[in-house]
Amino acid sequence: MAKPGKTPPRKDLIEAWTDFYGEPPPKGLSGRLLHMACAYNEQVKEHNGLKDQAIRDLMRYVDASSDPTSTKPHATKLTQPAAGTRFVREWRGRTHVVDIIDGGVQYQGETYKSLSHVARIITGTCWSGPRFFGVQSP
Repeated sequence: MAKPGKTPPRKDLIEAWTDFYGEPPPKGLSGRLLHMACAYNEQVKEHNGLKDQAIRDLMRYVDASSDPTSTKPHATKLTQPAAGTRFVREWRGRTHVVDIIDGGVQYQGETYKSLSHVARIITGTCWSGPRFFGVQSP
């Protein structure tokens, strides 16, 4: 693989993928995803594989997502920040303060349904509120 910070040539990534999976990558796979997958595989090899609990968790998600009768969502929903959480975000030279309260989000004395609604008010365009305010998943 290439040095950290350098993206290897695509042919090297395809070769690494093929060595690991025993077949070439799917057609149309982006270079970025190919690079990330190869880097992940290198880390797994370096650390002697995944922990048993991680494998069980992954298999549970795979089973749930491949079952057409499953009512479980395919993606894990982000946990809503707890009431009392405060987000401070600077946008175009102004500081915006948002508080999470029971039943919503408070911004400039008004209550809104979601962080995304507030992000849209601040930016004037559609944003993911959690992304705009830097919410990290647990």
